[in-house]
Amino acid sequence: MGSYSNSSGFGPWLQQQQLQLPQQQQQLPQQQMQQQMQQQQLQQQMQQQQLQQQPLSPPGVSRPVPSYGDLEAVERLAQQQQQQMLQQQQQQQMLQLQQQQMLQQQQMQQQRRWLGSSSSSSSSTGALVSATTLPAATQAAAAAGYVGDAAAAAAAAAAAAAMYPPPYLKGRLLQRKMTARERQQQQQQQKQQQQQQHKQQQKLQQKLQQKLQHMQQQLLQQQHKLKLQQQHKLQKQHKLQQHQQQQQQQQQQQQQQQQQQQPAAAAAAAATAAAAAAAAAAAAG
Repeated sequence: MGSYSNSSGFGPWLQQQQLQLPQQQQQLPQQQMQQQMQQQQLQQQMQQQQLQQQPLSPPGVSRPVPSYGDLEAVERLAQQQQQQMLQQQQQQQMLQLQQQQMLQQQQMQQQRRWLGSSSSSSSSTGALVSATTLPAATQAAAAAGYVGDAAAAAAAAAAAAAMYPPPYLKGRLLQRKMTARERQQQQQQQKQQQQQQHKQQQKLQQKLQQKLQHMQQQLLQQQHKLKLQQQHKLQKQHKLQQHQQQQQQQQQQQQQQQQQQQPAAAAAAAATAAAAAAAAAAAAG
């Protein structure tokens, strides 16, 4: 790679590039015109084929009616022709896309080369400042390929400035190696960031642990409440059972008393009946 101070031999090459650039710029419109002409020719061929398939009958002569098979054949031919046209258009579009991608890749490679050459020495900044003094044709020609001379590097910088926005270009131009102090600062910043992240993680873990403990306490309290409720229910059931047992005992006692009272009542009734009968007999005598 040539030095930035030597600019000999740049004139003839620059003239050649200036002559080649208009040709390269004219090639794209010519290709587009050729594609349009091909499409027109294909359309004309399709129209001619349709006319040939439908000949005109002379006056006074009846024209034969086409059968279903003929109509299907015509439709198939038309569909095939349309498919061919679509395939050709797709191929042309793919070619255009490939050409555009190739151009973009070439431009990116040239810019990378220029950036690599510009970062090799600190004297390149002066040459970059002088890029604005070159004419536009010279800048474009130098950006096309050669980056070994100061003028070419400056022209490449101007071409990149035309393609990229100014802030982005400034950031690319200011790329350089860091000093030891800057590296230390960067390392300190990284350490601080790591410490902050570690602290944040610890805080999050503490919060999660606190939440888990709180939830566990709530669960224990709920379990204790459920146990108390179950015990209360069991006590109520036990009391109800005791009350039912007492009622059953009272009923049994009442039944026993009734059974004991029934024979005495029967004897008293019999005695009263006998007394009544004796009284009736005495009254009759």
